[in-house]
Amino acid sequence: MGEHQAMPLNRVVITGRGAVSPFGLGVEELISNIWDGHSAVRIMEEWRHIKGLKSLLAAPVPEFDSTKLLQRTLRRTMGPMAIYATLAAREAIKDASLKEELLASGAAGVSIGSTTGSAVAYEDFYSRFLPDMVVEQIKSGEFFKMMGHSCAANVCLALGIQGEQWAPASACSSSAQAIGLGYLLVRTGRQQVMLCGGADEVHPSVTGVFDLLRAASTSNSDPEHNPRPFDKNRDGVVCGGGSGILVLENLDSARKRGARIYGEILGFGNVNDSEHIANPHKESMIRAMENALQEAGLQPNEIDYISAHATGTELGDKAE
Repeated sequence: MGEHQAMPLNRVVITGRGAVSPFGLGVEELISNIWDGHSAVRIMEEWRHIKGLKSLLAAPVPEFDSTKLLQRTLRRTMGPMAIYATLAAREAIKDASLKEELLASGAAGVSIGSTTGSAVAYEDFYSRFLPDMVVEQIKSGEFFKMMGHSCAANVCLALGIQGEQWAPASACSSSAQAIGLGYLLVRTGRQQVMLCGGADEVHPSVTGVFDLLRAASTSNSDPEHNPRPFDKNRDGVVCGGGSGILVLENLDSARKRGARIYGEILGFGNVNDSEHIANPHKESMIRAMENALQEAGLQPNEIDYISAHATGTELGDKAE
């Protein structure tokens, strides 16, 4: 056997951005509200009837008419999170000026993470099925909303993307892992372009879980100033909904087509601590950061900005 020739690694750049957030549709809506210091956290009055739920805070996506943005044949298999992901991906593709021919060529793929499938769909499915245990009560489209890869699959279907499809599911790090995976696929030449990011939706069952873990903020009287990460008065996390999507592309491709380049991804780190299913482990955080820095060829003092997990929980903030 001849010697295996290693393929040269590509440089990976960001050429498109898309978002659906608690501030509304679009990246500009998100950025302008962040710069102006606005908070999207509000009291969920519709949750007050839920027995035992202490936290009434969340940052949901404002209601909008998806029927005017997506055709029915697509919406019938989409929960809220898949709708968010599709609209964010569509904006990112437009921002990157990607052509339909490229998306359908197999050279473009998708890596979109989420914690689970649609919680709204789960509620609808089981509320129909469990009372009488009658199969005919189930809507056929609900399963496709509940799938763990519902966001990734629906984005591919809606946008005609025929490359690789990945759907990392790792709770709060799902989106970061999805971007890291997309980076690796472009860097190694398996894909020319990757749409990467994540999506999730607000549901009381999710907040309820954090409530049971004593990790959800119960400062219901002051939604505008919660959560409070790294603050001595912090009392927990506040769940939100939305989607953020980036277009990752190899540098040669981006230059060839004259694409606007927002930045370059230089390194990625991903480790498991094998210590506890929920409690943070600071040594593992350090290893992940060190791996990313090593791949990027950077020293800690060269980092200008850190986007922390910043949950506002007692243990999480201490570890970070």
